[in-house]
Amino acid sequence: MFIRLDEQAQYKLKLLFDVFIEEFNTSDNIQNDMLLMLLKRLIIFITRLARSEYIPVKKIQDERFHVIRKFNLLVEANYRTEHSVSFYAQELCKSPKTLSNLFAIYNHKSPSQVIQERILIEAKRLLSYTDKSVKEIAYDLGFEDISYFSNFFKKHTGLSPVDFRNNKKIPVKGK
Repeated sequence: MFIRLDEQAQYKLKLLFDVFIEEFNTSDNIQNDMLLMLLKRLIIFITRLARSEYIPVKKIQDERFHVIRKFNLLVEANYRTEHSVSFYAQELCKSPKTLSNLFAIYNHKSPSQVIQERILIEAKRLLSYTDKSVKEIAYDLGFEDISYFSNFFKKHTGLSPVDFRNNKKIPVKGK
């Protein structure tokens, strides 16, 4: 990413750079804290420059993105009990279609895919790192029917839960 700096931005960066140099040359008991604070200021300043150059400031887009962020937080909190997009849409006071359209705008996975992937990640984690039975895992993840859970798992991973557990390789990716 390349950013064009106007004179004021160049001046601010030069000033920050000079303060960095001065702090590097000063050895005292708060040098580490001061350098961390300066680094934070640098990161904030550069982030603001990048946002102003590359991200158009539109309130509507921010609101849309905020809805997607809230959706992801809701999924994280409720994926064990709620598997339907309609539940999350209702919590966000949106329709399922509106949610799908928002995800499409940002080239994101569909809301349903987000929910399913989160369930799969937890299922894989439980299968890999616990001794719980497949039945217990299915119930923990909100499935009342073990065969439905097994079919769901096999459809997305290509392996049954038992085969996945018995496989010595633990996959790095989601599938």
